[in-house]
Amino acid sequence: KGMSEVKVHLDFEKLSPVEKRSYEKAIDIKLGWESAIDSAKLEGLFEGEAKGRAEGEAKGRAEGRAEGEAKGKTEIALNMLKKGVSIEDTAELTGLSPDYLRTLQS
Repeated sequence: KGMSEVKVHLDFEKLSPVEKRSYEKAIDIKLGWESAIDSAKLEGLFEGEAKGRAEGEAKGRAEGRAEGEAKGKTEIALNMLKKGVSIEDTAELTGLSPDYLRTLQS
């Protein structure tokens, strides 16, 4: 274990000072690119997560609003039916189906 690292180190020591500087510069450039790529990946993950969260929240609000509207219509329909309003008139005024209203009534 570790022999390949020792070989790289020994090979590096065999280089001339100019070759060593060139090699170190190449390694710095490679590390810089890897760092930039990693940063871009993280940034993309954060942006994707934020976008996903915003879309999820918007979808949740829309679903909650729709559920609240449906519940409100159902409550109004029940009150109308209790007051003796016909199923047809209740359906027309609330937008609920007559079949659904019959189910509510029973």
